[in-house]
Amino acid sequence: MSKIAILSPFSEFTKMLRNICLDNDQDTIEVVEAYGDEALHMAQQLENTGFEAIIARRFTAAQLGENEFSIPIIDLRINELDLLQKMHKIISRGYKKIGCIFYSDELMDYDFESFEEILGIKLLPLPYHLPGDDIEDQVQRALKNEIEFVLTTGICIARRCVSSGLRVEVVYPRKSSVIMGIQRARETIAINKQYLEYNRRLQKIINSARDGMLVVDSNRVVKMINPVAEKIFNAEAREVVGKTVDSLDSQLGLFSATHRKEEDKIIKFAEKQLVIKWAPLDADTSLVWGTLFIVQDVTEVQRLDQQIRAENIARGLNAKFELNHIRGNSEVLQNIKTEVKCYAGSDSTILITGESGTGKELIAQSIHNISNRKKGPFVAVNCASLPETLLESELFGYEKGAFTGADRHGKAGLFELAHKGTIFLDEIGDCPVSLQAKLLRVLQEKEVRRIGSDKIIPIDVRVLAATNKDLLSEIKNRNFREDLYYRLNVLSIKAPPLRERKEDIEELSNLFIEKYRKKTRKNVPFFSREQIKKLSLYYWPGNIRELENFVERYVLLYTGDESADDLVDRFLVSSISREDFHIKNPEVLEIRVGTLEEMEMQIFVKLIEGHKLDKNKVANMLRISRTTLWKKLKQVGYNIERQTVN
Repeated sequence: MSKIAILSPFSEFTKMLRNICLDNDQDTIEVVEAYGDEALHMAQQLENTGFEAIIARRFTAAQLGENEFSIPIIDLRINELDLLQKMHKIISRGYKKIGCIFYSDELMDYDFESFEEILGIKLLPLPYHLPGDDIEDQVQRALKNEIEFVLTTGICIARRCVSSGLRVEVVYPRKSSVIMGIQRARETIAINKQYLEYNRRLQKIINSARDGMLVVDSNRVVKMINPVAEKIFNAEAREVVGKTVDSLDSQLGLFSATHRKEEDKIIKFAEKQLVIKWAPLDADTSLVWGTLFIVQDVTEVQRLDQQIRAENIARGLNAKFELNHIRGNSEVLQNIKTEVKCYAGSDSTILITGESGTGKELIAQSIHNISNRKKGPFVAVNCASLPETLLESELFGYEKGAFTGADRHGKAGLFELAHKGTIFLDEIGDCPVSLQAKLLRVLQEKEVRRIGSDKIIPIDVRVLAATNKDLLSEIKNRNFREDLYYRLNVLSIKAPPLRERKEDIEELSNLFIEKYRKKTRKNVPFFSREQIKKLSLYYWPGNIRELENFVERYVLLYTGDESADDLVDRFLVSSISREDFHIKNPEVLEIRVGTLEEMEMQIFVKLIEGHKLDKNKVANMLRISRTTLWKKLKQVGYNIERQTVN
């Protein structure tokens, strides 16, 4: 429901308005009789008491509009039909020469020439701009032109005409015009509420911005300013809003006058250096109605730059693991640690080879964290996980518009992000051959060029690469460039498989059991010496990753109902079964080369699994007794009594 006030200049009109308002139950409408200076005073009171719109006759509305009101002023117009009806009544009384003393803007609403043609009379428009002498002039013109009857919209004018001997009637809006005026007021209030809500939200957005922001209209008057800008310019909003932007700084006034988007400018304000960005506000039209300024303190920009760098590290552009995370005391592992320490002081490329799950990235991160580049970024990329086109754009970056779907601002590549640090190219053996030539150039020239750009960007990056493939075989098969191989293989480290460092199984198992005990809050026993011996007999094709998975499964499934020994035995048999158990050719049995004890374990378990647990059949095949078979299986930890026999 809207709260509307209507100003009436005389009692007869007031009475009509109040009768009309009785029929309106949509709004709260108050009719107030006031004219001239009294109308201005009354309008101010109405605004202060919460009215949302004021309706007034044309001249009064114009006077109120010259003052600053925060609520809309709606002019109440006399429609052409009302005026024609009034003229028709006057003509019926025998008057053919009529003068119209109306407010000048009001006269522009009517086509008097058409009225004359339709009614067959003479009409003389007599416009006034201000009350007083201006009206007196029009009364004298009416007398001079021998006007028979005067129509006017003002009660004071009517009185002046009467005192001069002129016949006169006051024209005022009829019911339909008043209802239309109320409807216009209602619509304007609704639009105003939407606008105020939009402004409130916009101000909230601006206030939440980390940069200083100002909105300036086409007259360079400040319409909005946020707290950050207040702080930068050491001024409060109430001191700034409504005043020209030059009052803050004359340079801002010059910028707003350009009406075009500009690159960053640096200005000096007081003792500060400010970065200024600005753009015209055009509301989707060619008409520019204002300017948006974004203001940053240079020291704040520098602080944010440091924060962004820190956030990049937090997002993963850092090495989390150090040398002490490489666990184990085997001789082969101690040799690896020695190599890591020696190579860390160099900037030469390192090729880290080894099977999957041997900890190649852990070695790479350890090298970075004891090198002179440890304060710089560590950027890792898996060359096998991305398609060729995407891998190229990730590694080298691209300019805006370089290809369909490219970020409109362009993007820095991983080599750029690794500047002053280390880039780790994992699974380098899977890098597409077509991309290898570009990668070789980067390694040789120490510079990159973004896709879609002709600009060369120098980089200072140490390159570490890793692969689980035999790159020499890949070179023979023309899947890997020989020149790139020797560029990468300046220094080399071979990550040993777990089967070559079985003395580390106990330490690694205990480490993983402790890890998953904490996660699950289960008091699971550590592996016994006998269980560790059994684990050492297994080949571990998945290496440390497979061992960790094995331990996690053990911790999760251990309930105490089944002994730890039985659980480990069952998991080992399951792991061996998954390795390659099915016998493709019953006359051929494939096993991995290892110690005699390891190979025996594989033979017995594979035959038992392959022949569906038929002990007699396996014993006959091996030409040993069932008792001997049972003893052998028990030695390798295979509990045949717990298996299902077909």
